[in-house]
Amino acid sequence: MAKAKQAEQPVSIIPMLQSDFMSILVLGAVTGLVIWGLGLVLNRYVFDVYLCQSELSSQCASAKNYSAVVATIIGGIAALVGLIRLRVYRPLLVLIASVLSLWGVVQIGWNLELFTGLVIAVLLYGLAFGLYSWIARIREFWISLLVIILLVVAVRLALVA
Repeated sequence: MAKAKQAEQPVSIIPMLQSDFMSILVLGAVTGLVIWGLGLVLNRYVFDVYLCQSELSSQCASAKNYSAVVATIIGGIAALVGLIRLRVYRPLLVLIASVLSLWGVVQIGWNLELFTGLVIAVLLYGLAFGLYSWIARIREFWISLLVIILLVVAVRLALVA
């Protein structure tokens, strides 16, 4: 009788299928590809054209920054829709952590060889989406948030070094 009244304890981590995790990795890689490619196109054909019309333009140095920001916002919105469709637990947290961790990686990739920069962006975004979606499965929000914040800080410090 005592066993029937005792409520079952919920699991501390939300379960995730391996196929769902692989889909998240692919979505992250596609997001990295979209952000990298869209940023490159925006830089070459929009911001560079309009901000660098004269050689004395003081805004010309910011053209890459503007294109990276716009590409990240557009790619992030598309990725958020994809994360929601994949039924990822806490999709906005996963997206924000991934974007904050990899802020500026696309611009660094543009300074490298074309294929190398593309591979770096695709791999890093795929790994970031996978890592943060795996950690976001922790049922207690504050623990999940704390672990993600610590990881974002660690990744940012590693990228600066």
